[in-house]
Amino acid sequence: ILLSYGVEKDKILSFDEDIIDPYMCNDDVYLQCANIIKHNIFKLFNKTDIIELGIENLNDVLTLENTCFSTPQSKENTESSLMNEKYKYIGFVKERNIVGYCSVFITADEAYINNIAVLPKERQKGVGSALLSDILRFCKDMS
Repeated sequence: ILLSYGVEKDKILSFDEDIIDPYMCNDDVYLQCANIIKHNIFKLFNKTDIIELGIENLNDVLTLENTCFSTPQSKENTESSLMNEKYKYIGFVKERNIVGYCSVFITADEAYINNIAVLPKERQKGVGSALLSDILRFCKDMS
């Protein structure tokens, strides 16, 4: 994770492979922890946050739709879903600008991811991963 943020390898303290894991967790647990750490390191170094979006963010979502998709949702559909309680929209804010969003449709005990959109200049920087991680955490908490 640190290497992906440009930290020099010789500056990273790592443990010998012979050290025994006292918690005896499986790889999935450690992967979840690593993703949470990565998400929070990204926020710390880039002054970012993930927020819930509402109708007041309509223009930001439309900008992302039009920039990211060859067939974006219409203004009417986007506006309708932003006001519908069965939809949840979250946005990735970087330096006061929404640079990505994720939306899900929730029915009973299921959730369907509709879109994940990230501005082209912000891609490959962990924005989509952070959005997906946050929305999956939300869905897990629903159950």
